[in-house]
Amino acid sequence: MFEINSKLSMHDNKLAIVFKGLGNARKIIGVVKRDYGGKGSWKNYIPFYYLFFDHYLKEFMVDGKKFVIEPDGHTYMDGLAFWTDQDNEVLFYKIVETLKEKVNLTVEKE
Repeated sequence: MFEINSKLSMHDNKLAIVFKGLGNARKIIGVVKRDYGGKGSWKNYIPFYYLFFDHYLKEFMVDGKKFVIEPDGHTYMDGLAFWTDQDNEVLFYKIVETLKEKVNLTVEKE
């Protein structure tokens, strides 16, 4: 099993785990969709949107709350962040715990 190394951060009223690699993003998306019933945004289905803006973006609604995977810098090569608003703290940490179990996520606090 692969390990996803990540950093937990909180700024601008956002909770995030920051990690490297699109492959890791796919693993996180899989858990969010499979275990939490995450429903994708319409933006997730327009491939040219990402290429045109050089921006990787995936939005999901889980229990009516928005969760996003997008670059932590200017492009996805700088790293990616899985984030949500601070108001969704309980659900966010529940998802992080599931990721630790299912995809061997290691989290270090920033």
